[in-house]
Amino acid sequence: ELRQLLALWRESGTIAGLEDLLWSCAQRRGRIVPGYDRAQLDRIVAGLGQRSSAERFLPLVHGRARPNVALALDAVFAALESFKADPALLASFRKLREVYDGVTALSSQPPALDYARTHLEKASAKSPELAAFAQDLMALDEAIPKPQALVVDSFSPKVAARLADLKRAQGRFDFQDMLALVNEALAGPRGPALVAALRARFTHALIDEFQDTDEVQWSIFRRVFFESPDHRLFLVGDPKQAIYAFRGADVHTYLDARREVVARSGPPAVLADNFRSTAPLLAACEQLFQDGFFTGEIGFTPVGCGRKELAFVDPAGRAPVHVFVTGSDSSGKQKVYPRLGPAIAGEIRRLVDPPTPARFKGEQLRYRDVFILARGAADLGLVANHLREAGVPFSFYKQEGLFQSAEAQAVEDLLAAVADPSDRARRYRAWMTPFFGLALAEAVRAAEVAEDDPLVRRLHDWNRLATGRHHEKLFDALLEDSGLVRRLVLFEPGERSLTNYLHILEVLREQHVMRGASVEEMVQDLRAFRQKTRQPPGQNGNLQRLETERDAVQLLTMHMSKGLEAPVVFLVGGYNKPPRSDGLRTLHWPPAGPDRERLNLLGGTPRRLAAQADLEDAEEDQRLLYVALTRAQGRLYLPFVGTREGQGAQRVFEGPRKKKMTGPYAQVNSRLERILAGAPEPSQLPRPDALFSYELLGEPGCHEASSDAGATGAADAPPRIEPGAVALLQIPPSADLAPLRRRHAGFLTTSFTGLRDRMESPAADEKSESHDVTPPGEDELPGGAASGSFLHELLARIPQQIAARCRTPEALFAAPEVARLVKLWAGRWGIAERYLPHAGRLVHAALTTPIALGEGRSIGGIARADKLLREMDFLYPIPEQSHPRLDQRLAREEGGRPLEIRRGFVVGFVDVLFEHQGLTYFADWKSNCLAGFDAQHVGDEVRKVYALQAEIYTLALVKMLGIAGEQAYRSRFGGLLFLFLRGLKPDGEGVYFRRPSWSEVLGWERRLLELDLSSGGVA
Repeated sequence: ELRQLLALWRESGTIAGLEDLLWSCAQRRGRIVPGYDRAQLDRIVAGLGQRSSAERFLPLVHGRARPNVALALDAVFAALESFKADPALLASFRKLREVYDGVTALSSQPPALDYARTHLEKASAKSPELAAFAQDLMALDEAIPKPQALVVDSFSPKVAARLADLKRAQGRFDFQDMLALVNEALAGPRGPALVAALRARFTHALIDEFQDTDEVQWSIFRRVFFESPDHRLFLVGDPKQAIYAFRGADVHTYLDARREVVARSGPPAVLADNFRSTAPLLAACEQLFQDGFFTGEIGFTPVGCGRKELAFVDPAGRAPVHVFVTGSDSSGKQKVYPRLGPAIAGEIRRLVDPPTPARFKGEQLRYRDVFILARGAADLGLVANHLREAGVPFSFYKQEGLFQSAEAQAVEDLLAAVADPSDRARRYRAWMTPFFGLALAEAVRAAEVAEDDPLVRRLHDWNRLATGRHHEKLFDALLEDSGLVRRLVLFEPGERSLTNYLHILEVLREQHVMRGASVEEMVQDLRAFRQKTRQPPGQNGNLQRLETERDAVQLLTMHMSKGLEAPVVFLVGGYNKPPRSDGLRTLHWPPAGPDRERLNLLGGTPRRLAAQADLEDAEEDQRLLYVALTRAQGRLYLPFVGTREGQGAQRVFEGPRKKKMTGPYAQVNSRLERILAGAPEPSQLPRPDALFSYELLGEPGCHEASSDAGATGAADAPPRIEPGAVALLQIPPSADLAPLRRRHAGFLTTSFTGLRDRMESPAADEKSESHDVTPPGEDELPGGAASGSFLHELLARIPQQIAARCRTPEALFAAPEVARLVKLWAGRWGIAERYLPHAGRLVHAALTTPIALGEGRSIGGIARADKLLREMDFLYPIPEQSHPRLDQRLAREEGGRPLEIRRGFVVGFVDVLFEHQGLTYFADWKSNCLAGFDAQHVGDEVRKVYALQAEIYTLALVKMLGIAGEQAYRSRFGGLLFLFLRGLKPDGEGVYFRRPSWSEVLGWERRLLELDLSSGGVA
C-alpha cells in the first residue's frame, strides 16, 4: 500500500520533496487535514443518499445552470458509487477524486463537485432541505484529502515509528525527545516520584523567551513548579516576538499559560523600559504600532527609554525613521530594487563617510553597525548586487546552503578526479573548477592534453596522497599548491568563496580523516549533502559561516535578526504574498477552548477554516514585522512602495492607490501612508523634533550619494589583476616564518592518519601502498571504497542477536531486518546484486568466525561477545608534560590545578569494542585485498600501515577504562584486533591479534609526548 502511495506521490513530486514535507509536518507537530478517514467518508456518502434523491433540488437551481448541475451531480454520484464498492485505500481514493475530475458537458466548466456545490449553495435559501444537502456536499468536499495530504498522513506515523525504533536501538535522542521523554515519564506510573525528586533538587525555575514555548514544555514546568505551592516559576516572554511557529513553537500555549498564571498570581510584572534604542526612535515606533497594528489577543504597549543619553547624530538631519518612496506603481522586485538598491547603498556610504560620518553613542558609524533585514534570502541577494556595485562591503549572516553552493560543486568535481585521474570526464570537470584557474580558451585546449602534462600530473600527485590516506597533506595541497587561496584573495571582491572552500574542506576533514576514509567516500558524502539526501553533521551543518571579520554591512533575514540589534537598520521585502512551496499551512481549531488542536493543512484550505488560517498567518506576519522594526538602535530606514492616480510627487501619500500591495509589508506601507500624509515636502529639512522623514527616489540610475562618497569607495576596491600564469605557480613557504607559525599554530585536532603524516617522510608514502595483491574473483566484491563502506555499514547495523543465531550466510541475509539493511546500503553504495552472496559470506564470517585471543582464550565470534559496542567515536588528549602519565593517578585534591589541554586532541573511530570473559578488546574491520591472509602477510600490512592506529587506539581505550597501573591493565584490557574480512578463517587466517605489554603502552605514550606537532617530526 505504501509503495502505491509513493507511486501516487511521484506522479507529480520527488522523493526529496516528500522528505522535506514530512520534516516540515513533523516540526509543526499538527494533525494532517484533511486526512483519510474512511468511516467519516462513509457516513457523509450515506447521508447524501442516492442520485435520485437530489433530483428534487434541481428545479430550485437557476434555469441556465440547471442542465450542467444535473450532469455534475451525475458525475459525483457515479464516483461515489465506485468508491463505496472498493475498500482498498488507493483505489477508493482515486474513485473519490473523480468527484473533482468529472466534468460537465461544457469543458469550460469547473470540476463537478465544485460546480454542483456552488450552484446549489446559491439556491439554498429557497429550501432548508437544499441547504442541508449543500452542507453535506461541503462536508464531502472538505473530507476528501488532496493527494499530498493522503501520502503524508499515511507515511508520517510509519516514519515516526521507524525513527523511534532506530533511536531506541542506538540509544539516541533528539532535542524534542529531551522534553517529550520527561513529559512521558511525569505522566507514567513513576511520575510522582520523579516530580518529588525534581522538586527536592530545584526550588525555583525561570524560563526565558517563553513566547516560543510549546505544550510539552509548559506541561512539564506546570506539573513540577506551578502546581506546587512551595516552588516558584518565573516566565519571561514577549508574545509580540513569537515568530517560530514553523519550528513547533506555539504562542497559543503561551497565552493559555499567561492567563492561568495571572488568574492565580495576579497581574504580570511589565518590563516597561527599552534599553536598546534612542527615545526619538522609540517614539516613532510607537506611532507605527498604534491604530490596530496588532490584531487578536496580542497588543502593543508603549515603552519608555531606559537610556535617555543615547543619541544618534546625523549631519544630514534625517528623522529617526527615514522613508524611501520608490515611486513605482508596482511592488514587483524588478520594479522596486532598481530604485531602492542604489538608494540603500548610497545612504550607507553617506552614513560612514569619514569627513562627516553619523555617530551613535559618540562613536563614528562603521559598516558593521548597519543591518539590512529582508523577508527572504532572494531580497537580500538583490540588495547585495547593488552594494557590490557601489563598493559597499557586506556579508551574509548565517546564510543557508553551504553544500548547495558553487564551491561545494567545485570540491566534489575536484575530488572525483583525484579519486580517478584516468577518467577523462572527471578530470575535465575538475580543470573547469577554480582550483586550476584556467581561462576558457585554456580549458578548451585541456581536453586534448597529453598524460605527462602538468595538469594531469597534478591530479596524479594528489591521487597518490589520497590513496596513501595522507588526507592532511592532500587538503593542504588542494588549497595551497593549486594557488586557489592566492587567486581568491587577489581577484575576488569578497571573501565568500574562500570561506566556503575552507569550511567545506574542514567538514570533510572532521568527518573522514579520523577514520581514514577514501576520497571516493568523501565524494559520495559530499554529493549526498549537496542533493539533500543526507544532512551535514551538526545542528547547523548547512549554514555558511560569516565570510569576514572585517568591517562589513550585515545582511540577514527577519527571522535571524531576533535577539540582535544594530545602530542602523534597513528593511526590505515582503511586498507580495509569498508562495507556499510545500502547500502547508498551520492553524489552531477551534480558535479557543479545551478542544483546540494544531492542524496542518495540506493541498488547500477548507472554507470553514480559511478565515482562521488567514488570521493566524496575518498575526504571524505582524509579529515578524514587529521583531524586524525593533532591531534598530538609532535609525530605521523603510521603503514606501506605490504611486497615486493623477497626483504629483508632493501628494504621494494621498488619493486613490493604483495597485494594492498583497504581501505582509502592506501593513507597514499603510501605516506610513497615514503618518506621512501631512509631512513637509522632501526638499524641506524636517523639523528637529520630527520622527519621520522621506525622500522620493528617481528612475533607476538617478540616485546619487554624496559627492565625496564615490572617492571613498573607489579607494576601498581592490585592483583587478589578471590571473595569467599564477594559476599553477607554487610558492615555497619561507623558513623565516616558521617560528611565527609555531607560535600561532592554534589548537590541533587530528587523527592517527594526520599524526602518521607528521611522523613519516614523504618517501614513506610509496611504502605504505600495497601493490602486490590478489584481485577479487568475478563474482566477488570488487576492491575500493564503495565495497568497504558497504561492508562497514552492515557490520555496524546487523543486530547482534540475529547474527549470533544464523548459522549460514544465506540465513543471515534472509532475515527480514538484515535483508532491509542489505537492500538499503547496497543501493546507496552501488553494489551489484551478483556480489551480494560474497558480501554475505564476508559479513557472516566477520561476526561468527571463532577468534583466538591469546593465553588460551578464544571467542566463538564477535556476535557472541558478552557486551558489544560498534562505531564508537573517541577524543583523546595528546599527552603533555603537565599531564599525569598512565601509570600516575590524576590528582583530585580540592583546589588542585585543573588539567589543561594545550596541544590538542586525536579523534578516532572504533569499529568494534567488546567485552569477553571480563576483558575489553577493540577490533577494526579491514576490507583490503592482500596477496595473502596468513600471519606473515597480515602482520606486514598492520606494521606497515596501521601500527600507529593500534598504538593510539590502545592508549585511548586504556585512558577511557581508567586503567592506571600494570595490574589493572592485565585484569581489564584484553588486546587489539585487525580483522581482514576477505581472508577470515577459523584457523586464524585474516586475524591480527596483539596484547602489548604495559611497558610498551607507556612507551607509546612517551612517543606522543615527544612528538613535535609544529614542525612535523619527533623531537
